[in-house]
Amino acid sequence: MESFLANWYWWAILLSLIGLALFNLHNPGPDIKWETLSPDIRWDANSDDSLNAIYKYVVAFSDSTILWYQSRRQPKRYVGVSLRASALLATVIAGLVPLSKEIVGVEISAVWSTVLIAVAGMVVSIDVLGGFTSGWVRYMLAQQKVERLRDAFLLEWNALKAAQTNTQSMLERAKTFLLGVGKVVDDETQEWATEFQNALKEMEKARKTAAEIERSGAIEVSLKNPQTVTGWTLEIDGSQRGQTSGKSLAVTDVLIGIRKLKAYGTDPNGKILSDEKTIKVEGGMTVTKELELG
Repeated sequence: MESFLANWYWWAILLSLIGLALFNLHNPGPDIKWETLSPDIRWDANSDDSLNAIYKYVVAFSDSTILWYQSRRQPKRYVGVSLRASALLATVIAGLVPLSKEIVGVEISAVWSTVLIAVAGMVVSIDVLGGFTSGWVRYMLAQQKVERLRDAFLLEWNALKAAQTNTQSMLERAKTFLLGVGKVVDDETQEWATEFQNALKEMEKARKTAAEIERSGAIEVSLKNPQTVTGWTLEIDGSQRGQTSGKSLAVTDVLIGIRKLKAYGTDPNGKILSDEKTIKVEGGMTVTKELELG
């Protein structure tokens, strides 16, 4: 069952991501469309018209950036909140499954609790890889930064005009403003790239972990007569895997296939007692075997 759930989990993620990718390809959304500045601006003794053209350009540049972030962050917010709420709901229901008989009078199989936990994990993985919740936050912060830069520029530009500052200083202020807006966009894009790469690494790490689970299992060995020895040792295929003085011993990360078990210990008189058996280990499963020292 655990093997089935692991396979189901990754197939569900794969199909969901393919669906999201196809949706994004069909409706990728527009890129930021910035205004263009004419290269033929004339500068003469009366350059007010030229400065006004620069002013309109840089303000339109910032307004386009703000509008893009404002329009793009809302869909990410709706999808991200929906995915996170779905994961939370699935987790809560999974916790209530063992109490189903007391709550609704019908006993629900405990396996559904595992299924719901897997669904919650899948939904969170989709949100992380798609960058919905994090993208909403990034876009909101970027929009606020550009808005603050624009407000500061508007005030300073008018202050420079009121003080009849020379044209060169005003052009430098416009340049600084444009570079500031560009840096906000660059930083947000770099943050997205880093976040996406980290999400891919985490997905690959989880995939490898699931694959390792498929290639290994666990063994729980118990003794019929643990009282005959002061302590005993367990070997799997000739390699020591644990020691205990109790009745049972569990070992994880055992390769799948037919494995040879050997348990041995020393009785109070110094005599070595042992038992050997073979066992079939299956991926993602825990198998049990009982031995008797003699």
